Amino acid sequence: MNSFYTRIISIALFALCASCSAQDWWNSPPVDSEQYFYGVGEGYTLSQAQDLALNSIAGKLGTTIASEMSRKTQDFSGISSDNVARTIRSHVNDIELGYYTVLHIADSENGTRILVRLDKQELANNWRQQLEKKKNKIIPLLKQGAVNKLSDYLELKSVTHSASEADLLEARLSGISDHTPGPSLRDALAGLMEQSQIRIGVKGELSQVNEWVEQTLAQQGINVCRSDCPTWIEHVARTERDVLFGQHVSTVTLKFSVKENGRLIQSENWSQKVSSVSSSRSADRGAIATALSSMKEQGLWITLGFENTI
Repeated sequence: MNSFYTRIISIALFALCASCSAQDWWNSPPVDSEQYFYGVGEGYTLSQAQDLALNSIAGKLGTTIASEMSRKTQDFSGISSDNVARTIRSHVNDIELGYYTVLHIADSENGTRILVRLDKQELANNWRQQLEKKKNKIIPLLKQGAVNKLSDYLELKSVTHSASEADLLEARLSGISDHTPGPSLRDALAGLMEQSQIRIGVKGELSQVNEWVEQTLAQQGINVCRSDCPTWIEHVARTERDVLFGQHVSTVTLKFSVKENGRLIQSENWSQKVSSVSSSRSADRGAIATALSSMKEQGLWITLGFENTI
């Protein structure tokens, strides 16, 4: 009988100790160190708990990087420490917190609890690899120098977003390592595009379309020429009319072409259908206005068929 009670007491004490051990890492998580960040999370599912733990780490990571950026005196090319911290906290997936280890998992009254650990050095190495990959794509374009062809200009423009990401990676990396940020890649791209020697002529049947194209080019620092232009953006318009159920229906199709030194490098069609109860002319005007509005919303380069250009 004594042996039986002894066994029961031992089991109870073991369970109590296990519970205490679980409470230790939950109530008093390990303190962050030079090498690791720690995070705890509790959720109805293991996945939810893990997401909350990683969000906790992301918050601390953002604060650490922002603090380090504020302390350092390097030029971060207009990237504020608050912006970096906010970006990290808002977009956990974007910073790829893949280098973490699950240290503890335990059941709780509300579901599951978890303790995870993030390795700062492995994360920094991953960011370095991402940064190097982006630089390998962008820097050769910068070394080409002055831009005098539309195709080269659009190639620069297509990597603008990647350059912004590289600048942000440099700022983040400087916050968790001894990395020193270099000159802004985005600023370098913008400067090169502003100095472009591109000359583009615009012609087509619809004056309002020509005017929009010219204004957009001018806003992007591209010279608009009237004759002897190496590059032309042209369009032709075709209108089809019909009457359906007592309404005038107009379908306007705009066919754009982009030619460089006489060679066609891109073409794209835009169509818009509009009906009017008053007249076919009213339907024509409506179709053109609607098509122009849609093109403005998409932007000039997508309108012309350069989908990969931002």
